[in-house]
Amino acid sequence: NDMVGARQLAEAGLARLDAVHFKHPDSNEEDDCRSTLWWALGKAQYSAGDAAGAQETLRRSITANALEKDGSAGNLRWLGKVSTWLALAQIRQGHLVEARATLAPVLALHRSLTKLSTESAQQRLEMAGAWYAQALAEPTQAGRRRLLNDASDLVDGLPAAMHPLHSFQLWRGWISSARNGSDTWPPKDAGRE
Repeated sequence: NDMVGARQLAEAGLARLDAVHFKHPDSNEEDDCRSTLWWALGKAQYSAGDAAGAQETLRRSITANALEKDGSAGNLRWLGKVSTWLALAQIRQGHLVEARATLAPVLALHRSLTKLSTESAQQRLEMAGAWYAQALAEPTQAGRRRLLNDASDLVDGLPAAMHPLHSFQLWRGWISSARNGSDTWPPKDAGRE
């Protein structure tokens, strides 16, 4: 949960990639590494209260992600996770319409996976996170309550084996705080996911 350390490691990793340039014409490894490091850095910036920096960094993660061209569910879920954090950064800057537009394809993906019965427990947790973000961007209190209740129900229905996971605790805590009206910024714990 050391976000300062995570930020330093991500920045060092990006600097190292800039120094070595291991890009091969037939490989997307460098872009994949950059995307992952920018995601980690963006989450660290978000947790430190730097929503504008997080937004810029998370957009770079999405742009660098060569997997974006691959329409597999796993790759789309990765983009969904990054996009959920991007939407959170947009929300914290008051860009609610932009955040809803960022979340629309993420929510559509999760709905389609659920409809096809191809979702996993991890995917349901990711969907709960997206619903949480959507709730924060929701213009009506009734819509916000409904989304937070749905997200809470998803998290509560996850297997007990997931309860010790940091990502489970993070989303459950944030959803619970928002439902109780005690949503804080910057977040108390935006650690790893």
